[in-house]
Amino acid sequence: AKLGDLEHGHAKATTDLSFSNEGDRLLSASVGDATACVWAWGADASGRVLAPSRLIMRVGGPDEELTAAAWTSDDALICCASWAPRGRRQRMLTFDSFSGNPVRKFEAHAGHPAFLIAAHPADPGCVATGGHDGSLKLWAVDELHYDVKPNPPLLRDLTDELGGE
Repeated sequence: AKLGDLEHGHAKATTDLSFSNEGDRLLSASVGDATACVWAWGADASGRVLAPSRLIMRVGGPDEELTAAAWTSDDALICCASWAPRGRRQRMLTFDSFSGNPVRKFEAHAGHPAFLIAAHPADPGCVATGGHDGSLKLWAVDELHYDVKPNPPLLRDLTDELGGE
């Protein structure tokens, strides 16, 4: 049985979906319109489901695509990978998942898009990205958990250990 519809989510195709780790919100993302949306809903005292609310995070300018989006393990941040094909620039952006405000922005994979983001299950300040360049990198996305300067927040580049270049 269908539980409901989340209409008017993205202007273009929805390309990524994931529930928060708590299960109380849903993250949707669209490569085409370069937005990530956090959906929240609830019920009133009688148990009637309330209309969902939507928080929109725009990843970049008109020439950027959102290539991946994920929650951190504590659901506090949304991590997004953006790719600008003309400038061949890959960035990682983090947003507060409750307000939608930007938290951090940094260069990620040089010259190639990253299409995978995975949050560490026990460490909310650590995420991994995988790129079309064959690289795998671990990032400190939360300054509360790591004493890092804004650039680069790279914890470890595992590419050489995996046999990449």
